[in-house]
Amino acid sequence: MHQLPCFHVVYADREGNIFYLYNAKTGQRFVPLPSPLPETEEEGGTPPPPPLHIDWSAPRAGEDPVGAWEGIVPVEALPAIENPATGYIQACGNPPWGVSSASPLRPTHWPSWLVTDPDTYRAKRVRQLLDMGRRSFRDSQSMVYDVLVPFALEAVPWLLNVAEEREAFVTAAHPDLSAGLELLRHWDFVAEKDAEAMTFFHAWWTTLSAMEPALFPNAPALYAAMGEGSARIKNMAIEAAAEAARTLRNEFSRITVPWGDIHVIRRGKREEPVFGASTGEPIFVASDTVYDRGVWPATYGVGFAMVIQFDKRPQAVSVVPFGASEDAESPHFDDQLDLLIDRRFKHARFLDSDVYANARSALGRFPTLRPKGMDGLITLRAPYVIAARVYTSAEAPAPLPEGLATFSIYVGPEYVPRAVPVEVHIEVAIPETVCAPDDMDQLGIHVCRNGSEWEPLETTRFPERPHVLLADDAGMGVYAVLGPETCRRAGAAIDIKPPPETEQEQPSAQPGPRAPELPEAEMPPPREKHSPMPPDAPLVPRPERALQRRSLREGFPLNLD
Repeated sequence: MHQLPCFHVVYADREGNIFYLYNAKTGQRFVPLPSPLPETEEEGGTPPPPPLHIDWSAPRAGEDPVGAWEGIVPVEALPAIENPATGYIQACGNPPWGVSSASPLRPTHWPSWLVTDPDTYRAKRVRQLLDMGRRSFRDSQSMVYDVLVPFALEAVPWLLNVAEEREAFVTAAHPDLSAGLELLRHWDFVAEKDAEAMTFFHAWWTTLSAMEPALFPNAPALYAAMGEGSARIKNMAIEAAAEAARTLRNEFSRITVPWGDIHVIRRGKREEPVFGASTGEPIFVASDTVYDRGVWPATYGVGFAMVIQFDKRPQAVSVVPFGASEDAESPHFDDQLDLLIDRRFKHARFLDSDVYANARSALGRFPTLRPKGMDGLITLRAPYVIAARVYTSAEAPAPLPEGLATFSIYVGPEYVPRAVPVEVHIEVAIPETVCAPDDMDQLGIHVCRNGSEWEPLETTRFPERPHVLLADDAGMGVYAVLGPETCRRAGAAIDIKPPPETEQEQPSAQPGPRAPELPEAEMPPPREKHSPMPPDAPLVPRPERALQRRSLREGFPLNLD
C-alpha cells in the first residue's frame, strides 16, 4: 500500500464487504513531553507548562531533533475501518473518522501530526445522502451530479442575520445590496445553471475570501471566524455583500445573472454553461476561481467519475468531462462534454464478453474482436503491433457457389499498417435454429478475396464444443460459414442485430459487402464530432431536493447560530 501513499483507499466487493484505509507513507515522530516544573506549596504557584506544540504544516530546521522521523509508520498502524454499522464508507477529503457517520474511529486514537485533514461540507452532504438508507444504482449516479451547496445552508441565514443587525448599513447602501440579499433569501441552495442567487453567493464569497488573505488564508479559517461571530468578520461579510452587488452591476449591468451565464466549461473552441461549483462545496465540483473575459471557466473539477454495481455481472457507468485525449484533433477530445451537460454517463465494460461485444477496434500483436451480429471471434496474429477492426454485412461480396447457402453474416477484418503480414484465426458458433446438430459437419468456413469466387478454408475444423467451427487463414478477405442449402433450417434468418450502443460505442458494421478504404496512418477513422446523444445513454434523475433546506449543522466545526 505504501506504493500509493497519497490516496484514501476505498474497497468494496460483490459479497457486500467494504473497507477504508487512510493510506499514508510518513515518518514516525516522537515528540517529547515538557519537563514538569518543581511543585510549590504556595497558593497560586507556577502552573504546569503547556503541552509542546509543533506546527507540522510549516518547515522545520533539519538539525532540530524534536519531532524528527524515526522510521516509517507501518500500514497496520494507519486508521482503517471495515464493514461499519452504517453500511457505507465515503472519502471526500475528510479525516478518517468522517468516512461514515457514527464511526468507531476517534481523533484521540492517533497523534495529531498523522491526520490534519479537516472535515468538509462535501463529505457532510455525502454522509447525509447515504444516511437516508440503501441507494439504488441510479440513485448513486444521481449523487455524482448533486449540486446542493451545503455551506450555503449555513452561510446564507448567517449573512441575512448580519444584514438585519446592520440595518442602517444596508439602508444607506446602494439598492442592489438589498436586491442581492433578497435573491439569497429565496434561494433553494442549488448551483443549477439557472440559479441567479448562486451567482450572487459566489460573488460574495469570492470577495470575502480576498479581503484579508493574511488573516484568513483559506476557507476553513473563514469558516472558523464566522463561527466565532466577531464584529470584525460580520462587518467584512456585509461589506463583501455590498461589493458583490457593485461587481455584478459593473460587470453585467444587472444583479440577476443566471449561474450558467457566467460559469462555463471550455474545451477547445466549445464553451458551454455548466452547473456545480467549488464555492460552497457541492458534491459536483466545477471550479469557479478564475475570472476570464466575463465568465468563471471551470478549470478543474470532476475529472473522472464512475458508478459501479457489484453483482455476478457487474454494471458500471463513467464519464470523463474534460475528455480522454488532450489532442484537439482527436474525436475523444470533447466527445464526453455532451454527456456532462445532459447529466449522463457512458457504459464501462469489465467482462471479456462485454469488451469484445462493444470494441470498435483493437491494438496489439494478437488483437481479438467480436463481430457485430455473430457469435464468434476474429483474432489477428502479427509479428508487430497493429491496429485492427472488423466490419460486418448481410450482403455477400460475391455470388455464392451453386447449391450453397450462408449460415452466418459476412465478416471482414482489416488492419494497419498493411505492410505487416497477418494470420487470421476465425471462431464461429452456429445456433441450432439455423442448422441442426447432425448437419454441422457439412458446413465450412469460406473466404472471398477481393470480390472474387468463394474458397473453402481447408483448415476448418470442429472442436469438442458443439456448434462451433474454427479455421485459420494466412491471407485476408471476407469470411462466412457456408453449407448446403438443404442443411439450413426453414425460416432461419441471418441478420445483423448489434446490441444497443452508447455515445462511445458506435457500431463498426458498414453497409454493403466492402469496407471503406482506410488511410494508412489512421485506424479507425475519426467519427463525426459532437454527434447527437444516443437515446439509450444513461440519464440520471435530478438530485434530491427534499433535504435542501434541512440543516447540516450537526457535527460541523462551524455553527452560525
